[in-house]
Amino acid sequence: MFSCTPCRTIKGAFDMSIDRFIIKKLDNCHEQTRINLVKLFQLRIQRAEKAENNHKTG
Repeated sequence: MFSCTPCRTIKGAFDMSIDRFIIKKLDNCHEQTRINLVKLFQLRIQRAEKAENNHKTG
């Protein structure tokens, strides 16, 4: 899928704000919530790696 540079910039800024939110929440949450946030962060990293690999090959 084609994506223009401004669109990628906005999406990147949005993704970073989500990442900051997750990191801040990790500091003061219950253990089960912490586990879920870490899983969410891992999924986001995997998705970003997959998108990066697709961009390099495609």
